[in-house]
Amino acid sequence: MRYALLFTYEDEVVPLSSQLRPEAQSEADLVRGLHGSHAGVLRSEHAATVLNEELGRCRDGFAPENESSISP
Repeated sequence: MRYALLFTYEDEVVPLSSQLRPEAQSEADLVRGLHGSHAGVLRSEHAATVLNEELGRCRDGFAPENESSISP
């Protein structure tokens, strides 16, 4: 199973040390930081693009093309 660790480095709710536990980093195929606050990242075009790219890499062929993307 592919595992991507996406985190926000401006999160004032969840500490960076909690988001980037060494075990999680070592298990991840991708570790990527995103600009934005805890809730602000949910409205980020860039974050949506990154997430959709990762979903595209993980697509298992069961979901139609238009059901596998996320928008902010």
